[in-house]
Amino acid sequence: MAFAHPAALLLLAVAPLIMWSGGRWPRVTLRRAGLDELDVVADRWTGRILTGLWLAALLAGAVALAGPDLPWPTTRPGIGLVLVADVSGSMAESDGGPTRIETLKRTFDELIARRPGDRIGLVLFAAHPDTACP
Repeated sequence: MAFAHPAALLLLAVAPLIMWSGGRWPRVTLRRAGLDELDVVADRWTGRILTGLWLAALLAGAVALAGPDLPWPTTRPGIGLVLVADVSGSMAESDGGPTRIETLKRTFDELIARRPGDRIGLVLFAAHPDTACP
């Protein structure tokens, strides 16, 4: 995986500081009458949980800032096309040559080959429309 801004990963150098200060977070305890045992458990695990959350947030933030290096351009010249085709039973009929559906397929293939920079979708319908390729 390549990153668009790999310098943002230098933020991960802060991770040892967070690990080092793992026991120095403010103590959070559960204060309820009769639940003294939970105070001990909360004191022991609160620092570890907070440290883990800080590290996870730092990692996610650094990776998000670095961003992926996309191998394709995000903006392309061209237009968006949607091809709509009837695929009902009548398309299987022949008008003296190839069937209507074969002619439709060949025509769509030729059109798609001539439009390499365009975004092309396909909607098929018989009784109801169905998006075959958004």
